[in-house]
Amino acid sequence: MSKSRLHRHYRALLLACLLAFANSIHAAPDTLLRDALDTYANAQSLQQRDERLAAFARSAQLFAQAAREGAGNAEVLANAGTAALQAERIGDAIVYLRLAISSDPDNARAQRNIREARTLIADWVPKPGQAGGWQPIEEVQSLLAPRYMPLAAALLFLAACLFTGLSVLAKRAAWLWFAGTAAAAWSALMVSTYFAAPVENAVLSSESIARAADSHNSPARYAQPLPAGTEVTVVEKRGEWVRATLADEVEIWLRASALARLSSGPP
Repeated sequence: MSKSRLHRHYRALLLACLLAFANSIHAAPDTLLRDALDTYANAQSLQQRDERLAAFARSAQLFAQAAREGAGNAEVLANAGTAALQAERIGDAIVYLRLAISSDPDNARAQRNIREARTLIADWVPKPGQAGGWQPIEEVQSLLAPRYMPLAAALLFLAACLFTGLSVLAKRAAWLWFAGTAAAAWSALMVSTYFAAPVENAVLSSESIARAADSHNSPARYAQPLPAGTEVTVVEKRGEWVRATLADEVEIWLRASALARLSSGPP
């Protein structure tokens, strides 16, 4: 066999191997989804409680693995949350459902199931939407989310430039006042963005004692530990501790290892 023909055979073999590898990567999430659905269906037919809970937990793990490997749409995450809820793993359920809602805020099943999951957490634990205050304010606050800050800053800067130009062309002080107001708002936004503490949403994956400071000897905030599934906002990390706020804005310190951070994706 000539060297050129041998090279062609090697190239063909290499291409076939690459295609097979690519197909296996694409097929992996589909296979996991089928296994997850089969496991969920099997769990529904089991009569023994421990076996049923274990099967639902396995189904949730398979859905979450499929999401990590590329099938991470809202429906897959909602399935993971529903299976974890059936497995009575409230912490995992809320993590998956929060991720599903983050991917698709209009996912009705995820919204419905996370409301149900929150009712299973002790009444004394603060929960989103139950901290008091006028709920539509949350919609206004969402407009100030970090992802909208650059757009808001750009619009304010553009407005300041536009009003400045109009004041020059029209020679009217009123336009200059509007320009100054827009410029002041832009400056305030830039300063607040620069000095704002980074925040991150997280969920307790295991029961944890909420402390008043970052020390094992610090007094507990509550008479009993916060249960898995408690939702917090992390505002600072200090060694093995994080400073966080609950839904009622009470500040606490928690062990970082007890948290599942939503920015990290499905656990």
